[in-house]
Amino acid sequence: MDKGLQSKQSIITSKHLLWLLIIAVSLIVGVLIQVVSFKLIIGFIFIAVAVVIIFNYPFLGLLIYMVIFLVRPGELYPVLAPLHLERIVGLLVLFISLIAQKRTYGSLNLPFDFTTKMFLLFWIIMIISWTYSQDQTLTYDTIVNYIKLVILYLIVAVEVNTRKRFDIFMAVFILLIAFNAFLSFRDYYGGGAKYRMGIYRAFGRTSAGGDPNNMAATLASTFPLVIVYLRDHKNLIIRLGGIAILLLFMLMVVNTGSRSGLIALIVSIGVLVYYSRYKMIAFMVAMFVLVAGWFVIPNQYKARYETVFNEKDPNEVSSGRIDIWKNGLRMIEQYPFTGVGAGAFLTADASGKYGPPLELQAHSLYIQLLATTGVIGTTIWFL
Repeated sequence: MDKGLQSKQSIITSKHLLWLLIIAVSLIVGVLIQVVSFKLIIGFIFIAVAVVIIFNYPFLGLLIYMVIFLVRPGELYPVLAPLHLERIVGLLVLFISLIAQKRTYGSLNLPFDFTTKMFLLFWIIMIISWTYSQDQTLTYDTIVNYIKLVILYLIVAVEVNTRKRFDIFMAVFILLIAFNAFLSFRDYYGGGAKYRMGIYRAFGRTSAGGDPNNMAATLASTFPLVIVYLRDHKNLIIRLGGIAILLLFMLMVVNTGSRSGLIALIVSIGVLVYYSRYKMIAFMVAMFVLVAGWFVIPNQYKARYETVFNEKDPNEVSSGRIDIWKNGLRMIEQYPFTGVGAGAFLTADASGKYGPPLELQAHSLYIQLLATTGVIGTTIWFL
């Protein structure tokens, strides 16, 4: 009887404490909402909940960080920007993952192969370039963005350690890329397209989506991953969802007006056909989709894509890229070993020191690498 009475009293006490906690939180939120933005309060609550989840389920913490990394809530809702969710949650997940690994296996098994060493060494080169960069603000931003990538890389290496986890990780990654594509789709058809290079072009809602060329490259390189994922999953709902995602990717690559993105998409499809078990059927389907797509797309995009073959002036075909590349080559000539500073190409290009002041990005990864990090940084990147 005594034990039963004590148990009943402890239950009552727990219920009372729960209600007191709810009342206390409600009062605190009620007071804060008078002086702080409601979205900011939601952000703090999100961090608190995330901390609890991450401590108990580090892999789930990785998925939360992926959402933050690829959706960028601080950009979608600027009031959340001061919270720096990417940095806080990323470092927190990495720290807890390492603790969990140490507790489970008795040691830390961080990746430290040759590729990882070069990955980290490239980051050090970027940090050093800040000391002499021609735009230290842009270099700082580049370094911070790279840190986020390093954190994600390390967390994935620690947490994605089984086939099931890899399967979940890839599904979440594909869905998040599709979400960004959907935001761009909604903006584009909702009147948010931007007029660039003589056509209306789709942009990413956030920096994760990127400008037209970056978004097209992201969608084109994710396209084969969706195909491979669908090959391993026979579920009808998953397959229908995957087909919808593929159609969305193809549509938005076209709407970006990115010629390099369209070429990348065609190459991706070609590689998939080559490795297909039924090559002839896959080839016929791919050709039908490409030919049908060409007749369906608006004339403004046809005209842009036709410039790859019809224009006689190489600089016109490249939309001025040749002039940009000439400026980049002059940067390489003047700073062959160090470059002008990681992320500083835009400022250097606009300075007039290396040719006509264009204020444009390199539009070539290799010229950008050599111009901004020099031979040393570029060699490390290739290694």
